[in-house]
Amino acid sequence: MGKLGKETKNLLLAITVICLISFLLAAGLSFLLAKDFQHEMLLHDYGVSGYQLNHEDKLQISAFSSLPNENDIECGREASSFIRSSMSRFLFSVT
Repeated sequence: MGKLGKETKNLLLAITVICLISFLLAAGLSFLLAKDFQHEMLLHDYGVSGYQLNHEDKLQISAFSSLPNENDIECGREASSFIRSSMSRFLFSVT
């Protein structure tokens, strides 16, 4: 195995470089897709919680099937920040 020809070494080097570049591109692309997905899920969660707070008279399932407007998203964001701040105060009082 120690006596490989020059063409064989160049071919193995080229294959290694191609595999390394492909891996780096796949990792970068998956990172960008995951970041975008997390942002979209956060907006969806804000919209669902805001819709439930703004439309208490409607069915709960309609919060998942309807399109939330900006008011629903902002209401959900405010409710989420209130819950986070309340939980942090509660956790500090327990510890």
